[in-house]
Amino acid sequence: MAIEPSKGTLECLKKDMERERVENIVYVNKQWEDVELGIDVEPHDVVIYDVPGDIVCGGFGIPLRRGLANEVYIVASADYLSIAANNICRGARRFAKRGAPYSVA
Repeated sequence: MAIEPSKGTLECLKKDMERERVENIVYVNKQWEDVELGIDVEPHDVVIYDVPGDIVCGGFGIPLRRGLANEVYIVASADYLSIAANNICRGARRFAKRGAPYSVA
């Protein structure tokens, strides 16, 4: 499953996957906040979600707020992105205290 709001980026991804002969990807041309669970996206056991460093706090929070995840693992390098990862964890912990459908360890 690839969820991408940019048609151009999605087309590049499709071409790359065709070149690599990867055929088991469903492409959804929408923003995360517009994705409807059960309509656009079926529940999955594992979702890998890559977040560019410049949008981590807002972009990462949408799937969590929408209840699209039960568990989240954040992997960051030892540079400025680790600061962003810490901010994500703090925000998620605050949101969980307000009754979000997940917990933060």
